[in-house]
Amino acid sequence: MEDSVPHPSARVKYGGWLPSNPNVIKDYHKSVIDHADSKLASRGVLNPSIERFGDTIKSHPELVDLFDQAIIQSDNENKV
Repeated sequence: MEDSVPHPSARVKYGGWLPSNPNVIKDYHKSVIDHADSKLASRGVLNPSIERFGDTIKSHPELVDLFDQAIIQSDNENKV
């Protein structure tokens, strides 16, 4: 039996939403990372007060935890 790479648009059986060709998935992940990297590189310098705010949060583990909890609580899936 010969090894063949499935057509890029072929789908796996699990719901049919995931491409069966791993290169398609790898290329998609690379494109998302490249897009995020370009956005990050083009954002420029933040306002100094925002930089200080971020540095303050990052330097105190308790603030990091509280900030994470605030973000988690703001998610619609976590609404009571």
